[in-house]
Amino acid sequence: NTEGQEILKTRFRLVVLVPLALLALISIQTGSALAAPANDNFSAAQTVGPALPVSVPASTVDATSEIGEPSIFSNDPQATVWFRWIAPANGTNVVDLCGAGFSGSEFPTERIAVRTGASLLAQVLVAETAGACSLRFNAAAGTTYNIQVDYGNDQGTFTFRLRSLNPPVNDNFANATAISPNLPSQVNGTTVDSGWQ
Repeated sequence: NTEGQEILKTRFRLVVLVPLALLALISIQTGSALAAPANDNFSAAQTVGPALPVSVPASTVDATSEIGEPSIFSNDPQATVWFRWIAPANGTNVVDLCGAGFSGSEFPTERIAVRTGASLLAQVLVAETAGACSLRFNAAAGTTYNIQVDYGNDQGTFTFRLRSLNPPVNDNFANATAISPNLPSQVNGTTVDSGWQ
């Protein structure tokens, strides 16, 4: 009868259509959540520069590691992203993630590596660090550098910066800043990009 048919239709909607709709919704949400950054893989490294300084928004959210991807300072890659830069001139440069606004942790552990090589399995290490927010490396004009960034288990957004080394004027002994003999005396100073002799 008509009443029985309506009951069957209602049961069909509840038993079949509702779970299908929920499954479709979960699939959509999962697909969005697992959308890795465009530069997640070495082959899709984000090209930056060549002019310096470089400052671009970046993210490791849902980033992955690849089979054969090199470790960074003996740390297995976890959620890496890649950047590619062709040096326009010889010089010392800095991958600078200090104060990069990383959203994944208040106290992030940066892992940075600079490499050369045309394929993932042919990478040659230039410089690397783990636990420091900046990395210096010497660049040769015309060389392509592959820069690997990993925040480990922490994933978030940040600002990727690449710049030339800019030591303070009093970096060397010969250029020491003269301080007034009158006390008290106060001068501003910085050790950013400083080195040693």
